[in-house]
Amino acid sequence: MNTAPEALSTAPREQQENRLLCLAVLPRNGFPLQDDPCQFSLYWLEVAADLIPPAAEPASTDIGAALIEILADALLEVVHFDNASTRKSLTKMWQEGGFRWLAERQFLPGVTDNLARTVEEALSLKGFSAGVRVASGTGFLFADTNGSDERRLEESGKYSYY
Repeated sequence: MNTAPEALSTAPREQQENRLLCLAVLPRNGFPLQDDPCQFSLYWLEVAADLIPPAAEPASTDIGAALIEILADALLEVVHFDNASTRKSLTKMWQEGGFRWLAERQFLPGVTDNLARTVEEALSLKGFSAGVRVASGTGFLFADTNGSDERRLEESGKYSYY
């Protein structure tokens, strides 16, 4: 199974030092547990190391500010940045919020990702024309309120709202 970070990491060897980020666009007021599943936008970015230095917090950089402006409605949403391979802080936040399961939906390799292209174009208009590759998808959070088991999650994912 290919994940978005793997799909983005097909860059030449000299670009392997780039940072892989996962961005979740979340409602400012959080998700109510009774909404099962809760749906939100996910983006995976491969960003040139010079745009986000290793020690820098991505949200505090110029490109981070541009991404927040492009992806979120400042009154209703927040953008959460995390490491694409581990997503430790996102996972911890969802578990503390009472959610038990996370599912992600992404485009298959070779399928045109128009939303990702639009984000790349918007970044280009803001002066980040090189050094950024984007993949998009959707995240689904499931609480254990309706007897969430793996079979129910799989069935829900097959027919859900993408």
